[in-house]
Order: sequence, then structure tokens, then C-alpha cells
Amino acid sequence: MHREPKKPKNPLFPDNQEDKPNEAIDSTNSELSSNERILSYWENNKSSIIGAVIISTIVIIAVQGFKMAEQKAELALQNAYQEATLNDSLESFVESHSDTALGGFAALELANQAYEANDFPLALEYYTAAEIALVDSPLKDKAIIGLAFARYQIDQEDGLSALENLFANYDILESVRAEAGYVLLVDAKTKGDEAKVEALAEAINAFDNAGSWKFRINQFL
Repeated sequence: MHREPKKPKNPLFPDNQEDKPNEAIDSTNSELSSNERILSYWENNKSSIIGAVIISTIVIIAVQGFKMAEQKAELALQNAYQEATLNDSLESFVESHSDTALGGFAALELANQAYEANDFPLALEYYTAAEIALVDSPLKDKAIIGLAFARYQIDQEDGLSALENLFANYDILESVRAEAGYVLLVDAKTKGDEAKVEALAEAINAFDNAGSWKFRINQFL
């Protein structure tokens, strides 16, 4: 019996090519099934999905509204500060806004004015208010050294102790520590304590950010 020779396999047409239509049908059914599952999921969960979208939208609107309210409040505070400055009523501004950084800045201004007017108890009061309000600001260190100077004017030994503590505090700006160190150095020089003078001068000259205090110390010595 004569058999027809088998045709050589064509790599482009595998032997199971006759199964492809069935696979295509299965794939179509699979796609339809997938679509049906998606539609079914939507039908069963659309309320919660819509609710989540609504909640997300409300949260976004609330956050944006909060930011706008913050900006508006900040602008109102700045306007109040300018008005108080023009009307020479910073005392009232500090009293009303003692918990704000701008209120702390105003307190620092009043403290400096009181110090220059030799009203050291009042300066002490405002420096204290400024330190509390400026807790997160670099200006806090200015309030701290102002406190020490005011204490020095009221009670020299008490003020020197405050300046010693400030100078030894590595959390304070070096420029502020150098200023405190300069006062301590001058005091030690006046008392003839040359060892302390030398130690303070060496410490301050080692600062990276002492400002002009290195120059002043070298001029003084």
C-alpha cells in the first residue's frame, strides 16, 4: 500500500495549528469572561468605589482649603504687625500674638529697645517672651543672649553665670557663643585672670562661624 509522504514540518505552521481556532475561541471566551468579571466587580462595589473617590476629593479640597486659610491668616498677621509698628503699639501686638514667631520677633524688638533705654527688668521680660515664641527660629539664640546681658546688668554675677552656660552650650550658634565669650574674656581680663583670657581666646579662635568676634578679641588683646 502506497502512502503519501508526509509533508516536511514548516516551522511557521506547527503541527497543532489545527487547534488554534479553538484556542482563539477560548481566548475570546477568556476575554469575555474577564470583562464580565470587571463588570460584575463594578456592579457589586460601585458604591464603595464612588464613596472612596468622593472622600478623597473632600480630603484634597479640605487640605487645599486649610493651606489657603493658613496663608490668609499669615497675611493678616503680617498686616497687623505692620500696623502695630506704624502705630507704635507693638506691646499690644506681642500680648495678642505671643504664641507666634512674628510675635516673638516683635518681643525681641521691644526687648532691645528696653535694653538700650536701660530698662533692664522690662528687657528681661521681653527677652523671655521672645525666647518662648522663637523656639523654632535661629533668632531664639539672640533672645537667649539678650536675657544673659539683661541679667548681667541687673546682677553681674548672675549674668556672668548665664553667659558661662551659654558659651558652653554647643546647640547655640557659634556667633552668639563668641559674643558671650567676648564679654567673659573682657571680664576675666579686668580681673587679671590671664589663664581664662587665653583659654577663651583660643576657644573662640577655633570657631568656624564666630563672625567679627575673633577680630574684636584680637584687637582687644
